[in-house]
Amino acid sequence: MPIVAAYRVFLDEQYNWIIPFDDFAEDFLQHLWNNYYRKYLVSEKLAGNTVGSKICRNPVIWDNLYVSAQSYLNQQLLKMVSSSTKREELKLVN
Repeated sequence: MPIVAAYRVFLDEQYNWIIPFDDFAEDFLQHLWNNYYRKYLVSEKLAGNTVGSKICRNPVIWDNLYVSAQSYLNQQLLKMVSSSTKREELKLVN
């Protein structure tokens, strides 16, 4: 559930995707898994905890995934702006 909820960051006020879903969805899931979620699951398992319901009830997990999603979105938007700026510079040179 928290991972699915993290995708909410990519929706605008009318629930439209800010970036086309197919352009980021798989990479974003890998980003969450590699940078946060897997580490959390391993640490809980090493501590001897079961994680099923604990994940859904832990607000820290939801907050961390939101922050990670927001950071990822900002990185993608910066790449888009940078790419757009480079295209504009190329047009001006030509």
